[in-house]
Amino acid sequence: MPPNLLMLNEKSFEELCQALLREEFPRFQAFSASDLGMDGYDSDSDTIFQCYFPEREPRKDKVAADLEKANRQASACKRWILLLPKNPTAPFARWLRTDQQACYPFALEVWGKTEILRILRKHPIVKAQYFPSDTERPARGRSLGLGAQRRDRRSRRKRPQSYVR
Repeated sequence: MPPNLLMLNEKSFEELCQALLREEFPRFQAFSASDLGMDGYDSDSDTIFQCYFPEREPRKDKVAADLEKANRQASACKRWILLLPKNPTAPFARWLRTDQQACYPFALEVWGKTEILRILRKHPIVKAQYFPSDTERPARGRSLGLGAQRRDRRSRRKRPQSYVR
């Protein structure tokens, strides 16, 4: 079962995203609280990253405010990526792609759960830091169901000579 990003809190989600981005982008620089609308920046691709852990659906007014902050850094930005712990809804993605994209000189993207988990699979060390129980291996035989365990034990028993051909 994949890790549940919604089990994290806002701070740990941001830290997870920054750890993954450091692994993916060698020149990624994470920023702290007073971030001017960016939680990180990759100087190789001129990409601003913004993490957002909404309680429910992403608030468009908050995203628009973050975009305005990023626009002030527009000379250093070719791409702006919003990272969310769950996949965006179709209306939200459409709003970002159409209504908002027309207002900014840089490309806008949203990475939700699917993309973040895809990147997380490539970096098991980061996964182990944030989801340790998902990376522990079960003891030998524990992953087998009860019926499979019984069949496994029976197959290891020595068969009487009369059954051997």
